[in-house]
Amino acid sequence: MTKRSLWPLLLILSPAGAGIAAASPVRFVSGPEYLTTVLAEIDRATQSVTVCQYLFNLAGDRADSPTLRLAESLSAARARGARVEVVLNGKGGYPGGNESLLSEPERNLTAAKFLQDRGVDVFISSGPALLHAKAVVIDGLVAIVGSSNWTEAALTENVEANLLVRDPGVAGQVLADIARIPRIPVPAENIAARVPLSFLTNPSPLGALTKSSSERPFDVYLYLLMAGGGQPSFKLSYDPLIESLGLTDLKPIFARDEINRVLRRLQNRFGLIRFTPHINQDADVEIVPSTGDSVGLPPEYWSWGWCRKLTLSGKVMLLINRKYSAASRSRPRWCLSAKSIAEQTGVSVWVVTDGTTDLRRSNLVDVEYSPNDLDSIQDRFPNTYTPKPFYDPAALDRAWTDLEKRHGAEKLARAQKCAALVYADSDADAVERFISLEEEYGREKVQRAYDELAQKRPDNPRRTVGYFIQTIKRIE
Repeated sequence: MTKRSLWPLLLILSPAGAGIAAASPVRFVSGPEYLTTVLAEIDRATQSVTVCQYLFNLAGDRADSPTLRLAESLSAARARGARVEVVLNGKGGYPGGNESLLSEPERNLTAAKFLQDRGVDVFISSGPALLHAKAVVIDGLVAIVGSSNWTEAALTENVEANLLVRDPGVAGQVLADIARIPRIPVPAENIAARVPLSFLTNPSPLGALTKSSSERPFDVYLYLLMAGGGQPSFKLSYDPLIESLGLTDLKPIFARDEINRVLRRLQNRFGLIRFTPHINQDADVEIVPSTGDSVGLPPEYWSWGWCRKLTLSGKVMLLINRKYSAASRSRPRWCLSAKSIAEQTGVSVWVVTDGTTDLRRSNLVDVEYSPNDLDSIQDRFPNTYTPKPFYDPAALDRAWTDLEKRHGAEKLARAQKCAALVYADSDADAVERFISLEEEYGREKVQRAYDELAQKRPDNPRRTVGYFIQTIKRIE
């Protein structure tokens, strides 16, 4: 796969570049130094900051996350009046042609939205070439170029190599090359359905739906909001709904009867619709009007099968995450206690905690738990949640196939077991990190760390990937 070249580092190191090297302060920046170096330069910026990154994976599960610190530093520079521009890779696939893992554009999306919400100009590369460069230019005077992606692993674990050059000529060359990258603004999220906030605000039908475990009425209601396209009244075609609900194994007449039964419950018990069936014809459906704001759901919720993959509590917490994230000053991060969430939405604390676990296991939310290691969740400070974008589960299946091909089924299974212990079941990056840790530290140390964490309660805040890795590293 073609990679986009940025500025040839060899220019400085080669004889032809000796003049530049002699006249320019050039400093090697190792992996451990990279974060503090870049943060210090961004914090000194007065005029402009330009960033070009292959991968900016914003991890929101800790306030001290290095990628979150970088995002906040860029936001602060923008707030000081500096012009901040970020260009991120928009082409899927890994260098070397491996297209099986989750795409970088999806993993860049959370960071892009975070920065965009804070006034930063964010763009996605749109050309045919992979944007594999990693560069930062400060005030047109300082360029930092090298191998470091803006990811947790690159900033804390990987062996990386970078150069910092204080020279306006070199910085200008880097800026000129970045300016030639074809780009588009971060696309706005495509919304297929708008769920009224009144549906998520106590007292509301949501509480009654969850307390009666009415998953199918919940699913049908969201589907109707999507199928109606924002119109209050419309004709409901049964066949697409039958497929969405996974009722294709039933005879059509029985599937229609089941849907009619659910529609009557939505009308008579929950008061969400008005419904008129017709024999062998589309039904007439009218959504009960609601006023106020709404929570948007993208089409991928249905097209990628998340409407069937998640549990009822997971789907409820998905909506709740989108509600509070949109209203948060720190969006996409938001913070509220489980008790307060339950009181404000009408669901139980169990739905909040169980749904959050489902989303964590599905890699659809990062959760920062309070640092205190207490037995009772009621004594802890509120959690901080960071919703993550939808991804195609089929891509995750391809990731497992790729990892098995490269490392073997047994090693993959052991890594997946470790990931499941810390609720990273669907995080291919985390699983690959556990594979590399076994190769570096040995199977025995990884197992000892697993046994130590397995003794902690399922709701213990230390059941995280980061703490698991720290445990492995400190075992003698």
